[in-house]
Amino acid sequence: IGTTQPPNAKIFDAHTICDASGPNGSYTATFGCTNMEGGAQGCVGGLYGKTGKYVGRGGGTTWMGKDGVGRGTGQWSD
Repeated sequence: IGTTQPPNAKIFDAHTICDASGPNGSYTATFGCTNMEGGAQGCVGGLYGKTGKYVGRGGGTTWMGKDGVGRGTGQWSD
């Protein structure tokens, strides 16, 4: 899901919200992304546990890529 922000308070070029689920539970990842030179994009965000082993947990995530292909990190903080 893409979201927008007020034009007078632009921090990121895009916002994204993703829900993920599997046998261990479900969580939401939210990202703020900045467009960079050469078509690359860099993103930072948070993880929010909803069910299963993730419930009540939080964490952070990063991503860097181009044309939807890239690499990132994710870490649960508690």
